[in-house]
Formats: sequence, structure tokens, C-alpha cells
Amino acid sequence: RVLFRSSDFGMDGATITFTRTMVATLMMAVIVLAIDRTLFRFRLHDIWLFLGCALSMTGLNLCYTVAADTLSLSLAAVLLSMSPVFMVVIAHAVFGEGITSRKVVCITVSIMGCVLVSGLLESGTSLSALGVMTGIAAAFFYALYGILSKRAASEGYSVYTVLFYCLLFSAVGLVPFTDFGVVSDYVGEGAWNIGFLILQSAVASVLPYILYTTAMARIEAGTGSLLA
Repeated sequence: RVLFRSSDFGMDGATITFTRTMVATLMMAVIVLAIDRTLFRFRLHDIWLFLGCALSMTGLNLCYTVAADTLSLSLAAVLLSMSPVFMVVIAHAVFGEGITSRKVVCITVSIMGCVLVSGLLESGTSLSALGVMTGIAAAFFYALYGILSKRAASEGYSVYTVLFYCLLFSAVGLVPFTDFGVVSDYVGEGAWNIGFLILQSAVASVLPYILYTTAMARIEAGTGSLLA
């Protein structure tokens, strides 16, 4: 019996996030080894950037997992689309990026578009106070990760360096909250579940974060968040 949804197997949010993050860390290690081993190096006084990115990434993953489990997926996605609001405000404070009328209009239209295509306005949408709060918190952490990763890029760090250490520190921080017995049982169910963990990590962590972090390093944070 194959259960592709980890939560259906009995994994809680922290355990699901750990499995995805740990496998993604191993993938990033392989990528860095293949590209340039010197990308593992970083200046010790910049460790706060990687820890901050890891905290933001962990908060995003945990909050979004809870939101997706307690709300409809469409509503969880709409709440995550609030991220540009936080991003534009924080980017203005940190990088001095202007809050223009064009950005305000784009944020408004993008959120309206997400609401319309998600089916949120249709009848039968479930609501949960916990889900709504964690969904908004996920949007905040998403924005915070973008800001910190952009700051790390401005310090000269590669996207792969930033992402590897963010994932590594995030995985380490989740160890005390992870139910390894459930993970062992899930993996022991067969190769399909192992394959799912690898696929999940690739499409939900490695590829999106590489693309998003690359965008943050090259364009305004507010613009990058709106495009995301």
C-alpha cells in the first residue's frame, strides 16, 4: 500500500518538513560538489544570514504545511500570495526600494487573480482560524527568506551556497521535533515512497528555491516576489 501524502501516513508537519528538507540538502550537496566545491566556504561572521534564511525557510514550510492540511489547498495558496505585501514593505525598509503606485496596483491585482482562479469564492470552502493564521505567517516567512537571500547574494555568495546552508541548518533545527519512527516506517513501505520523497524534495524545495533565490539576487525583491 503506497500513501503518497505523507500526512495520510501519520507524519506531522515538522516530520514532513524535515524529510523534504533533509533530502533537499543531500541533493544540494551533490550539486555543489559537481559545480565547485569552494562554494561550501563562507565567512563565519555571515553565519547569521544563513541561520536567518534557515529560520525563514523552516517557518514557511511548517506554516504552509499546516495551512494546507487545515484549509483547502486553494485558500492556502491565496494566503501565500500575500507575500508581496510583506516583501515590498520590508524591501523598502532594508534596501530602500520604492513603494510605487505601480507595485501597489500589481500586488492588488495579483491577489485578486489568485482569489479568482483558486475557487475561493465558490461555495463549500472550509475555514479554520489556525489555517488562516499559519497561511499568513507562511507569506511573511516567504518574504523574509527572499530579503535575507538577497542580502546574502549582495555579500557575494552563490545561490547554491545560500541554499545549501539554509537547507542544512533548517534540517538540523528540525531534528528534535521529528518522529523518526514514522519516517522509518514510511521509507520501509517500499521504493515508491522513497521515490516520492526524492520527487517531493526536488519539485517543492530544490528547484523552486534555486529559481527564487536566483531571481532575488538579480532583480528588485518586490518585483521578484510579485512574479513568484
